[in-house]
Amino acid sequence: MLFTFGTCSIDCARRELRHDGELVAIEPQVFDVLVYLIEHRDRVVSRDDLLTSVWGGRIVSESTLSSRINSARSAIGDSGEQQQWIRTIARKGVRFVGEVHERPGSAAPDVPKAWPVRTTAAAIAVAAILAAAASLALFGARPNLSRTAAPPAKPIAAGTMPIIAVLPFINQTGDDSQEYFADGVTEEVINALGRFNVLRVIGRTATQRYKKQSPAQGEIASELGANYLVEGSVRRAGQRVRIAAQLTEARAGTVMWTDRYDGELADLFEFQDTIARQIAGTLAANIALVEGRRRRDHPRPDQSAYDLVLRARAIGPALSRTNNRQVRELMSKAIELDPNYAAAHALFAEALRSMALLGWTEFTDRELTRGEAEARKAIALASNEPDGHRALGRILLARGENEQARNALKRAIEINPSDANALAAWGLVQSYSGEIADCIDSLQLAMKLNPMLEPNFVFDLAVCYYLVRRHEDALRIVERGEAHYSDFLMFNALAAAAAAQLGRKEQAARYVEALRPFLPLLDLDRLGSRFKDPAHHAYLREGLTLAGL
Repeated sequence: MLFTFGTCSIDCARRELRHDGELVAIEPQVFDVLVYLIEHRDRVVSRDDLLTSVWGGRIVSESTLSSRINSARSAIGDSGEQQQWIRTIARKGVRFVGEVHERPGSAAPDVPKAWPVRTTAAAIAVAAILAAAASLALFGARPNLSRTAAPPAKPIAAGTMPIIAVLPFINQTGDDSQEYFADGVTEEVINALGRFNVLRVIGRTATQRYKKQSPAQGEIASELGANYLVEGSVRRAGQRVRIAAQLTEARAGTVMWTDRYDGELADLFEFQDTIARQIAGTLAANIALVEGRRRRDHPRPDQSAYDLVLRARAIGPALSRTNNRQVRELMSKAIELDPNYAAAHALFAEALRSMALLGWTEFTDRELTRGEAEARKAIALASNEPDGHRALGRILLARGENEQARNALKRAIEINPSDANALAAWGLVQSYSGEIADCIDSLQLAMKLNPMLEPNFVFDLAVCYYLVRRHEDALRIVERGEAHYSDFLMFNALAAAAAAQLGRKEQAARYVEALRPFLPLLDLDRLGSRFKDPAHHAYLREGLTLAGL
């Protein structure tokens, strides 16, 4: 169904909202709220109606519900003051008002049937690195391939930078205990693709939700904002591994490239250069353009140590005490097996940083120093890998050494421009230095690449919106953060300040009330104390004071 009103149109089939013909980025839940209000515009929609239809009957806070409604207004050019399209009916609910035209079908333009002839660096990078990246996850000395390939790929059209989403590779081993291995291959593909300056690659956290689902490719692409999808499978049987992968143009569903690689587990780590040359040769590409490949003189990690790294990555960010301990234990074993494995040192450094900052040790400075040593060891072992530089930058940032952190993070981003965590930490450095507009750009990109960023990064984006007086956007980001990290208390403090600056005393009071039981545990005077510009700290204090904090 296609709805049009004013200068907006909504394509329900493609889950797209356009304003003045331009595609508007909108969160899935906000889209659902907007469509429900339009479909039931003949009546006032109650809070319970929305909870039942959009949240499946789950209980959510009043602030969350209000945030989704405000975000829906903002997406269509409305506001809580104007209420041109979405009107609040006191003590009753909300109603979509105004004239709406509807018709079946889709407004999306047809995808051209023919591809341009001109080959771009993006086409070369995509096809060459996909096969190479899959091999990075595995091991070996001399490749021994049996290779089955599709016809040469058609080049990607020139124009804007392609955005690629790598969907979770399917574990075809028949053993659930090998899921971590398939996930590890997926992450290696993402990391390798991220090395190309001509690409943007969505992070694994954003795509992981499709692991047990099978939505249409167009739906996935719309939700993630991706032009191209990578899909694949991994089969591991004893000492043999098969990896299959394909690249698809998401909207049309056109398979642009596909290939399969078979080999011994002990042989696969050196497949990278061989596969890259084969695919690049298929495209008649200049090998020099494959700028993201690893140095061929990198030492191969011990197979058992590599397996431990994959298991640690499968645990995810070490942001709970249990997960943190597990990651540290796994990395200690990996380093014991292979002291020269850079990735293990970098992961260990990140875990030590989290342990220190989250209060799971009495010796914060000591653990940060240990983490710095591990990060520097990772850099010494593999200076052209981003992990060590990122870990070092985040540790230096935690210690207040902003300029040194800037240098380390800059190097990590140079190596992998799609490293969401490095981009987010870079945004923190920018915010502390007073580069607020640049911080917003960095954190927005990081959040696009990884919608599940750590809560402190989401919080900092909201702070930056607040500092440039975009208080509605600050509230929107806070509500998004609260939906994922309900126990991150500082969201309420900033939301209270933003609501107070907007003159919404009742809304500010609700946030203050939610925060009140925890006030003895918080030092709100320190909020913003690291900003170089004292005016930024003062403006935060002003909002907190207006809110009664």
